[in-house]
Amino acid sequence: MRTVRFEEMFPWEVAQAIAEAPICYLPLGVLEWHSEHSEVGLDGIKAQAVCKAAARRRTARCRVTRWPRRSPDRISMHGA
Repeated sequence: MRTVRFEEMFPWEVAQAIAEAPICYLPLGVLEWHSEHSEVGLDGIKAQAVCKAAARRRTARCRVTRWPRRSPDRISMHGA
């Protein structure tokens, strides 16, 4: 299967991937607690899976998941 994630490529593979198709998906996900049934990184995990699937269907690649910061008043992990 073709590698679509940049972090799994060597530098020459990244250059070749960009030359083949300059399209890149950037998964984003915040760290937040939804409830006791799921992990705090669920949004980013789902975003990564969606981007990988889209990149495999098209001639594209997928960057490393970005985890934007949350404001200090929203950091509490005591409930959804």
